[in-house]
Parts: sequence; C-alpha cells; structure tokens
Amino acid sequence: MMTTSTAGSRATYQPWLFAWSLILVAATLPLVLSGGLVTSTGSGMADPDWAFTPFKLLTPDGLAEAAARVALLIEHGHRQIGFIVGMLAIVFAAGTWLLLEGPRRWLGPAILLAVCLQGALGAFRIKLHALFGQPFAMVHGITGQLTLVAMVLTSLVLSRGWNEAVPMESLHAARLRRLARLTALLAVLQLMAGAGLRHMGGHLLLGIHLLLAMAVTVHVILFWSRTVDQPSTYLARPALLSLVLVALQFLLGLGAWMAGGGTLALEASQLTKQRIALATAHQFLGAILLATVFVIWFRARRVLPPRSAVALPASAREEVSA
Repeated sequence: MMTTSTAGSRATYQPWLFAWSLILVAATLPLVLSGGLVTSTGSGMADPDWAFTPFKLLTPDGLAEAAARVALLIEHGHRQIGFIVGMLAIVFAAGTWLLLEGPRRWLGPAILLAVCLQGALGAFRIKLHALFGQPFAMVHGITGQLTLVAMVLTSLVLSRGWNEAVPMESLHAARLRRLARLTALLAVLQLMAGAGLRHMGGHLLLGIHLLLAMAVTVHVILFWSRTVDQPSTYLARPALLSLVLVALQFLLGLGAWMAGGGTLALEASQLTKQRIALATAHQFLGAILLATVFVIWFRARRVLPPRSAVALPASAREEVSA
C-alpha cells in the first residue's frame, strides 16, 4: 500500500485546487438534482432541439417560452447548470495539469472528459430519443451520478486528510476493505435498478430495487458497527453519514410509494407535486449515498493495510495467526 510522508504530502497539497474541486462538486449537486427533476416530471423532451444554447432562459424569447411551459424551464435549467459545470471543469483541468505532477495531473482532464461525455449523452439522448427511447435517458441518468462520484473522489484525493493519512492498526483490516468494496458495488447496482424503475417501471425492477436496497442497508450497518469504536474518525464519520442517509432513503422511498409510486412509470397526467418532490429527493439522496460509500471504500483502501497482520504489534499478529 502506498503511503506518503507528512513533508511530502504537504508539498503536493494545493489548497486552492482542493477548494476548486469542492466548488465543482457543489455546482454538480444541483445538476444531479435538476436531472432527477427532469425525469420525475417527464421534461426530457420539452425542447426537441438538441443543439445547446447557453443561458437561453436569460433571453427575452427564452423567458417568454419558459413562462408558458414549465417543462421547458426545468429542462433548460438543467442544461444551463451543466454549462456552468463544464466551465468550472475546464478551469479545474488546467489547474491540475499545471500544478500537480505524476498521475495526479490527469485528474482534472479526466473529470473534464467525463463532463463532456455526459453533456454529449444528454444531447444525443434528445437526438436519438425516437430510436432508443427511455433506455438511453436511463443511461444518461446513471452516468451522471457516476460522474458526481468521480468528482467527489477527486476532491478526496486532493484533500489534506488524504495526503497526510497514515495506516490504521486493525485486526480486521482486510475484512473491512472487502466490506467497503462490496458496499460500493451494491450501491452501483442499486443505482442501475433504481434508474430502470424510474424510467421503465415493472414488478421485476421493483423487486430487484428493494432487494438491493436491503443488501446495501445491511452492509452499511455492518461497516458502521465495525468502525464506530475506532479511535480515529477517518472511517467512522463517513460510515455514520452513510447510516443516516440509508435511513432517510428508506423514509423517502416509502413516501414516494405512498404518494403514487410503484411498478409503473407514470404518465404526466398522473403526476402530483408530492410525488415529484419525493421521487426527486429520493433520487438525489441516493446519489449522495453512492458518493459516500465510495468515499468509505477509498478511505479504507488508503488507511487499512491489505493484510490484517501488516503494521500490527507482535501480540496482535500472534492473535491473528492463532
């Protein structure tokens, strides 16, 4: 496992670059939220023109058109937040390339590439809607959340805590690493099932969604229970956050169900403000939970040795071998 000395870590830590990565994440959160609102309201095809016009809503014609059609306001609001995120990503890519060395200098360009691909998917989702329909929109929603996860992990790698992290002594380090990795994998599968349910509906997808939700919940509880007593909060704090998010997700999912959600993708005439709000919040909180479990996994890889006997005192190594 790679470690970095304190002196070396301070040399590679760039405060303004880390701050800019947080700004990028903060700008992407409303992008994910507005994307969920587009799905919840069925506004994805409100404007069949796939060509992007930055800040169309700030023009007199755009304002007049949006005032008459709320769906257009939602869809173009989502596009224009994406334009802002793209501009921030360009600056971030230039900053990492100029200020960092080695593999880390590619972090910004990789994020910029992901943002550009996500924007292209959004454009082609409109262009190819007649050919592919909802499945293409579903892919756009999934990759959007994965792009957010990539941004969060990039901020993590650029943080002072990551650069100055030291290995933790644990009898169950390898087990915790596996548990964190499996939780992240289950969360990705849950994302895919949830996106499929929102876009296409169906009893099968609902059953998979609920089954994976139970699996993620169990794994989050297990990881939290095994880190809550650790003297360091490096893993305990995000584990507690993931536990709180899972509880909130359960309540939001139950509320969305009671408000009219279920096994069918509802038509616009069947939507209510309550269901739109609950479904969108459920999707948005799911994205935050996904990013949180990935942070836990990467932090576990950072501070927990691959083998449980590494970096442990002799008495502990004898206990493990016994």
